[in-house]
Amino acid sequence: MNIPALGLGAAGLIGSNVLGAIWSTSPKRVILWQAKDAAGKPAVDQSGRPAISSLAPQVVVEEQHLDQLRLTQHPVEVGAQITDHAFKLPARLRIRAGWSFANAAGIAAMFLPVPPDTSYLTDLYDTLLKIQTQRAVVTVVTGKRRYTNLMLETLAVRTGEKSENVLWVSAEFQEVLFARVQTVTVPDPSVQKAPQATAAPVNNGNVGLRTITIVRPRGP
Repeated sequence: MNIPALGLGAAGLIGSNVLGAIWSTSPKRVILWQAKDAAGKPAVDQSGRPAISSLAPQVVVEEQHLDQLRLTQHPVEVGAQITDHAFKLPARLRIRAGWSFANAAGIAAMFLPVPPDTSYLTDLYDTLLKIQTQRAVVTVVTGKRRYTNLMLETLAVRTGEKSENVLWVSAEFQEVLFARVQTVTVPDPSVQKAPQATAAPVNNGNVGLRTITIVRPRGP
């Protein structure tokens, strides 16, 4: 149990009991992505390896995992490869998470006449916005699954009368499906068994229909 989780629940962020906050403070939940330098290029550490940035929510109250298969609506011939008529859609992940400044100093500041410094939350929000605007491809580790090649599609922040000093985020991620392209050399059509089926495409230029007028002689 950590203090930020209890403080976040006490602030009314999750609208539930403290047990919900305690349940969702697993250290497994984290967002990882390739860090960038001031010029916007991938950063490296002292050993020359890619520098990885991480962001771990203090509390996660909900995770929604969505996997879909797109199927054809047309009849499929018996014996046909069924994989030609169904394909996997990108995985989607929705997370409701939050942060607060509810450490010992933050709780003490709530009782002072001076408004508490919430720049910590502003910096966190700015980090999430940069992940989205820079189109960063991230890895997200949840309690049940590890995702790679995700992008932050939707970021929503809610602030209410009971959550002014917390950062309450609803984030939706979508998987990016990458493909590898390989160039191969095709043998000359003269040595192919069925060049009409296996030969490389031939550029015949612009081919269009032509109008042919047939004149038939009249009878006697």
